[in-house]
Amino acid sequence: MSRRNFAALASAASIRAFSNSIYGAVFSVYLYDLGASLRLLGCLGAAPPMISFFSSRFWSSLSDQLRARKPFIVAGYLTSLAILLVYIAGSADPVFYLEVSIAASILTLASGPLTAAVTSVSSRVAATLGDFRLAVMASSTAGGFISGYFVEKLGMTAAFAVGAAGSLAAALLVSLGYEEHPELKHPSFKRALREAFSLRMPRGGWLISALVATSAVRGAFMNLPCTLKMYELLSRSKPLLTASLSTAGMGAFLAAPLYGRLVEKAGELKALLASTLAYMLYLPALAVIQSPAAFVALWMVPIGILYWIASESLAARVSSQSERAFTMSTIASIRALSGSAGNLAVGFIMEEIGYDRTLALSTAVNVVCLALILASWSRLRAASARGRREL
Repeated sequence: MSRRNFAALASAASIRAFSNSIYGAVFSVYLYDLGASLRLLGCLGAAPPMISFFSSRFWSSLSDQLRARKPFIVAGYLTSLAILLVYIAGSADPVFYLEVSIAASILTLASGPLTAAVTSVSSRVAATLGDFRLAVMASSTAGGFISGYFVEKLGMTAAFAVGAAGSLAAALLVSLGYEEHPELKHPSFKRALREAFSLRMPRGGWLISALVATSAVRGAFMNLPCTLKMYELLSRSKPLLTASLSTAGMGAFLAAPLYGRLVEKAGELKALLASTLAYMLYLPALAVIQSPAAFVALWMVPIGILYWIASESLAARVSSQSERAFTMSTIASIRALSGSAGNLAVGFIMEEIGYDRTLALSTAVNVVCLALILASWSRLRAASARGRREL
């Protein structure tokens, strides 16, 4: 059953990743061309995660209470379908897309249950995450390669339609291919609501959250400036932009299985430290390079995926099955919330100091990441060892 469940989850996520990347790879520059300010782009990355921080914890608490992942994963894909159908209605006002995203964030159902399901199919958590990430990122990269050309030829409405079809196919795949036997009991909505606003986490959970939060801010100070800088370096060519972004993604998805097995051998903490040290050289280089070819080549270096696998694996290690969806969704929500705060700040900062200086600031955030890893090393090592014994 484990292999069948993994295949269903990976196949569904891959189809959705491919279809969503058709529009997602150019979504920010599409809104940019519609007249969205950098502040609005920052708000688009900030407001929905602020709401989903609480909503995802609520749904994940229900998932843990029922010992069920499937209905929440399916409902999450169907929610994505509904959002895209609204996008298809279309608008030339970029604020419209912000408003829809805020409304939809109340129904953030799938993040915790999906990660809990993936990390439960095998005791080799990091290796499983690496394999899962390979499937998802390979599909996303393939979609990204054709995204710019697709949108220029057929338009964003057609791209949204492809995304909607992918979300529907993903929901059907999980419905038909994923097997589980949930406990037949009535969940407590009151308890779920209370936990959504609580500070409950397993031992070590808040330390992992601090690492994830800081790395998310680092990502915000890197990703949007890099995307827009690359767009300008490539003379605002959407096909070239999406092809470049997708080429960069190839390094990450090819490295994911290798990194997963490396984390299994070396441990999560060493992987977190290695990736953070690599960023100390990488981030300043992104700020100073002005050659399109050199910038794209540097963007291909897969560092972030190692940090992601290590932090997700560590979170799964410290959480039991009875609280895994809640723990994973909390950490994912903190990642999104911290990233949203970073996106909100970066929109204002870029308008004042430009792309390159904003990228330089990400190095300072990375120093904080490094300090946190070193300061929490012994406690996180103990929490990880305890989790490994319980698996």
